[in-house]
Amino acid sequence: IIGVISVVSTKSIDKDLSNVQITNERLSLEKNIEIYFYQGVSDIRGFIAYGDTTFRDKCVYELNQVLKMEKSLLEIASSEQKQEVQKLLDITDFYNNGIVNDLIPAIEKRYKQKDAAAIQAAQKEVEKIAGDLVPITGQLTDILRVLVTRNEKIFNDDMESADVNCHKVINNSTVFSIIALLAGAVMAFFITRSIRNPILAMVGGADKFARGDFTGEIKV
Repeated sequence: IIGVISVVSTKSIDKDLSNVQITNERLSLEKNIEIYFYQGVSDIRGFIAYGDTTFRDKCVYELNQVLKMEKSLLEIASSEQKQEVQKLLDITDFYNNGIVNDLIPAIEKRYKQKDAAAIQAAQKEVEKIAGDLVPITGQLTDILRVLVTRNEKIFNDDMESADVNCHKVINNSTVFSIIALLAGAVMAFFITRSIRNPILAMVGGADKFARGDFTGEIKV
């Protein structure tokens, strides 16, 4: 009984810990997606403000990393979350295309202008494109928050379940071990008694025979 309970409970704990590991991977990816995305947003703002191509290159790299991590997240997402992760991936791809194909060329064009009027017109174009991309940032943030909150709850629930199962194994093993010890002691007493009493009867009969009394009978 102890063995069966231990095996069943251990399998349950193993399942909980596997779920914890997967959920932890999801959370790690989601946190890194947030970090890289906001860093990319910060760098594109730096490129708008200063025109330094280092900001541009960092932004492109970081957004590409975000897309890679989102694809990895999609692979390990639960069936209930796949649709949201796919939506996150689609929005990020749209945002990335807007940055690479529209905003960055507009910023580069703005810094190439020499005439004040041309600079002002180019700046307005940059502001318009950047403004159109702002709501997408909010969408990405909302989806990530939902995913992180949900996976944190799953993570905590799985950890709690694993903890409960661990205590259950310990408690059950303790109870059944005590029962087994008591049962073993009782069985040992009766088995010993069943062997000892016939031997004592035989010894008692042998003593009578030794004294020359053969009138009795040894019933064993």
